[in-house]
Amino acid sequence: MKLDRRHFIQNLALSAGAIGLAGKALTAEPGQRRIERIGVINGVPRDAKGDWQAALKQMASFGYTELESGLRGSSPDEFLKFLNGIGLTLVSCGISFGLRTVPGWLDRAVAMKVRYATTFWPWYHSLDTLTLDQLNEIADRLNRCGEECRKAGLKMAVHNHDGEFRKLDGKPIFDRLIELTDPKLVAIELDIYWAVKAGADPLDYFNRYPGRFELLHIKDMGPPPNRGFVAIGDGTINWAKIFAESEKAGVKHYIVELEKEASTTENFRKSCQYLQRLRF
Repeated sequence: MKLDRRHFIQNLALSAGAIGLAGKALTAEPGQRRIERIGVINGVPRDAKGDWQAALKQMASFGYTELESGLRGSSPDEFLKFLNGIGLTLVSCGISFGLRTVPGWLDRAVAMKVRYATTFWPWYHSLDTLTLDQLNEIADRLNRCGEECRKAGLKMAVHNHDGEFRKLDGKPIFDRLIELTDPKLVAIELDIYWAVKAGADPLDYFNRYPGRFELLHIKDMGPPPNRGFVAIGDGTINWAKIFAESEKAGVKHYIVELEKEASTTENFRKSCQYLQRLRF
């Protein structure tokens, strides 16, 4: 049947609308989102016997596309060239943080072209005896290092363990640290395993501090009583429920970490495959 111009335009508009709605359903509807880029920290399992080049090639073949790592090889340029050749992007590197940071820490992070300079342990005062004054001092130092990072084109990040959830003067140390650090200067790399082990609810933190958690460490927990490290998807943590709130949290990078007994090549493969299939 021949269509006049008016009906043709109406039908075209309806078709375009349907396509738009279909696209939205595939990419934005609850239960249909997925992780676009899966990262990994270190990427050299215990059974790799120190062959980091072969191990990282395997990580790329499994589907990992981002890496958090210290320098490997003889120079940043050499390391970055290798990573580029296998399809891994270095997004974060660890730094030694203290009352006096190691000389050249920022220059090395800049040379590695990372987005985040991350401290995995900012506590140069003991967490067991930490005072409010000491916490304020540490937060101030993080903010000052964060300002140095900002001027250099990257961002400071802080990683947690479970000890930070101990209360100090009625409030968890972790909460105080988040509140004392400038979100424009200091990102939080939330380790889900350690938070859950400490009895904290990641979703509660997402709600109370939206936008602060730019990196997640994805580490699964076995059943009690040991609650050991296991491959992602083999444990007790509800990843779909957590990731469904990742936009609110501000998550930009999802980084798999497999520690100790979980750190095997097969577990890295299984973890990546699980996350590739996961919808939330």
